[in-house]
Amino acid sequence: MPGDEKATKTQAKPAQKPTTKGAAAKGKTGKQDAKGKGKNTKNQPKKDQKGATAKQAQAPKKQTTTTSGGAVLPPRIKAIGQPKEKVTRKTPAALPAGVKSSEQKAPQKEHKSIHIKATPRVFSIGGDLRPKQDLSRMVKWPAYIRLQRQKKIMYQRLKIPAMVNQFTSTLDKHNALSVFQLVKKYRPETLHQKRRRLVQEAKAKKDGKPIEKTKPYVVKYGVNHVAQLVEQKKAKLVVIANDVDPIEHVLWLPTLCRKMDVPYCIVKNKARLGKAVHLKTTSCMAFVNIRPQDKKDLEKIVTVCRSNYNDRAEQIARHVGGGKLGLRSSTYLKKRAEALKKASLDKAAL
Repeated sequence: MPGDEKATKTQAKPAQKPTTKGAAAKGKTGKQDAKGKGKNTKNQPKKDQKGATAKQAQAPKKQTTTTSGGAVLPPRIKAIGQPKEKVTRKTPAALPAGVKSSEQKAPQKEHKSIHIKATPRVFSIGGDLRPKQDLSRMVKWPAYIRLQRQKKIMYQRLKIPAMVNQFTSTLDKHNALSVFQLVKKYRPETLHQKRRRLVQEAKAKKDGKPIEKTKPYVVKYGVNHVAQLVEQKKAKLVVIANDVDPIEHVLWLPTLCRKMDVPYCIVKNKARLGKAVHLKTTSCMAFVNIRPQDKKDLEKIVTVCRSNYNDRAEQIARHVGGGKLGLRSSTYLKKRAEALKKASLDKAAL
């Protein structure tokens, strides 16, 4: 009957309401599958090789926590009483040398102000201060330094007479050291030592005691004093400085030593000789009295000095010094010789 059909319809409707969302979702998916497969293939998302869709692969998985009773909590709320998960941070290993990392920072651009403009420095007169540099070539050196340098160059460029040039050949370092070690043993007394000695002698004379005077073993210095000792043949060894200025003060002394057959040597320098006798400088010195324990050392030095200076009188008299060209002159002559050689080869080839 029609009345019964209406009652059954009204009873059937409230029974469909308590359906779950999952059932409704299944119903919808079933209807979509029932429709034509070929028609809606364009709108469907592409699947990966594993079977999951691209959106599902990109979407992060939600972390869920469960209580002891089995209840599922939201991802941000943690269950009370559960142990915390240990978080370990592993530092990545260092890359080998020469390998650049892919995550390199891009070069940061310098911030340039629009209002302040860069102006280059001008180093002309009245302009900016110049940077620090070596100005030794532009320094006006004192007169004595300029004279030293000019004198050195003049001795190299000009032809130097043999008697002047002999002062350039000095005693070698080893033998010069042995000479100065011997000089150190025969240094003269200082003013303080002399004053003390005279006071002791005066006290002894006042008390009526005998005064004991011993022979002093010291070197003699000074050009005039040394020249007298050489003429009298009392000097056993004469030591001459190579840098006496003017050189004429000692220029004749080597010739006098050779004539009187007194061994001599030329050493560096006058300040070193002067320090040995408590002076700033001295031109020459001579050994006169020698202690018996130092005679062997003196004999060794004398043999070296005779072989280097006294026995080479003729060779020293002929050896002229100087004549060395400068850098400009030497390069000019070298280029000229190369040009002449090339011209002669070209002429021979023709």
